[in-house]
Amino acid sequence: MKIKKLLIGLATVLCVLSPAACSIGGNDTNNKTDTQNPSSLAQGNNSLPKNPTDINDANTLLSLASIKGSVVDLSNDSCKISPTIYTDDGNGGGLAIGDAPGYENSDEFVTVHYNSDCIFKIAHMSLATGIVTYEDIDISDIKKQTSLIIYGDWSNKNNINATAVFIARFK
Repeated sequence: MKIKKLLIGLATVLCVLSPAACSIGGNDTNNKTDTQNPSSLAQGNNSLPKNPTDINDANTLLSLASIKGSVVDLSNDSCKISPTIYTDDGNGGGLAIGDAPGYENSDEFVTVHYNSDCIFKIAHMSLATGIVTYEDIDISDIKKQTSLIIYGDWSNKNNINATAVFIARFK
């Protein structure tokens, strides 16, 4: 279990620090093995806690998220992200795939609209223990190329109304 958490964390950190290495195919989306399909995600999932900050396990926080990705554009009440695709090899390992800055496919962008009561926090995820701790932030802390974990409700394939936005930090 610790090895799985370490591998997932390491893959994510490598993708954040070296986006070009995680986007071998550039704009070619045919090389992605497990794409996120927002329309197939459960809407109003009753198994989610009312407040995602009640989640203290990194794997759970990541797996229950509506979408994960890197910020490509910002405004006062929304941002656009390029989705990060996570795959699972079935043996406790996986891979995070994201497009390199400047090589994103704009057809895949998702606009994240912040609800009026949206929660903004940094999710500090321990690679060693998998425990998540949270730090309060505000909307101005979100910058371009920031890795985000989004919880919310999909309005269509390219738009989500966020109830919680987490900046992903691995330590």
